This record gives sequence, C-alpha cells and structure tokens, in this order.
Amino acid sequence: MTALQTLRHHQGLLVGLILFALFAFVLGEVISSRDRIFSSDRTLVASVGDDELHVEEYRSRINQFMEANKQYNVSYGVAAQQVYEQWVIEKLLEQQYEAAGISVGAKGTMNGILELPDVKQYFTNALGQVDENALQQWVSSVRQAREAGNAEAQEAWALWQDMKQRGRALQESAQYADMVQAGLTATTLD
Repeated sequence: MTALQTLRHHQGLLVGLILFALFAFVLGEVISSRDRIFSSDRTLVASVGDDELHVEEYRSRINQFMEANKQYNVSYGVAAQQVYEQWVIEKLLEQQYEAAGISVGAKGTMNGILELPDVKQYFTNALGQVDENALQQWVSSVRQAREAGNAEAQEAWALWQDMKQRGRALQESAQYADMVQAGLTATTLD
C-alpha cells in the first residue's frame, strides 16, 4: 500500500520518465533508419545470404511472369508478389541443397527433363512414353540451326536451356524430398 502511495505522489515524475524513454526509443529508430536509407543500395529488392535480387532483374522476371501468364490476366501486383516469393524460395532451397550436398549430373538432369509436362506433351512416342531419342534429335537440330545463325533457333535454344534448368531443379527437389523423408522414417531401434 505504501508503494502505491509513493507512486501516486510522484506520478508526474513517473510519466515524465516514461515519455522520455519513448522519445529516446523513437529518436533512436529514426536515426538508425535514416542511416539505412542513405547508405543502402537503392537498386536492391531482396537478399538471401550472398544472393541479391536487384530492381532490373526483378522487373525482368515480373515481365516474363506476366507474359507467360497473360491468358490468366494477372495484375502487376500479383505478379510482383509471386516473383518475389518464388525467388526467395528458390534461393533458400539452393542453400539447403548445397548444405545437404545435393548435386545433379547430366543423366539426372535428362531424367528431370523427361518428367516435365511440356516435354511429355511434345516428345511422346506411339506407345505414350516420352521418347528421349526424339528429344535428342530436336536438340541436335536446334543446335545446328543456331550455329547457322537462325533467329528462331535462338529462341528454341533458350527454351532448351530453360528445360535443362527446370529438369535439374526438379531432380534436386526430388533428391531433397527423399532425404527428408528418409530422415523422418523411424528405424526399428527408434
């Protein structure tokens, strides 16, 4: 009871002390944010570890996303959010794959490519199976046309490079999922 009376007696001092603490906190935040604003790279959108996403690349990815999804009439804001989230997830997964020691060779990349839906759609044989030989022939013809300077072959080659990247990513993801699943499985000793 005596403590409450003491607080009531010095309430002006207590309120002043609390206001001073709040003012000091706000002032400290203003100073530190000003330092971040003036010293930071204004072209940096996000960073994950050592990887950085700059404005030019971000805009390019948004435009590619919107072009690829123009049939769905995606707004710029939705596209920007999707690209940002996709980039962050991609970089985080790359770090996890590296930490887990996951690597995919040429054969694994080809296996991943053969599992892609667009490859299954265009390179299926009469039995309904993906025909790796037909894909290899297409790649060979695209390479030859590209070396000859064909502009359409340049686009097809870029498509092939994208297929390789997606196939590798698919195999890395599958290997990582297998490792996690194996880590979650209880042994008879457990």
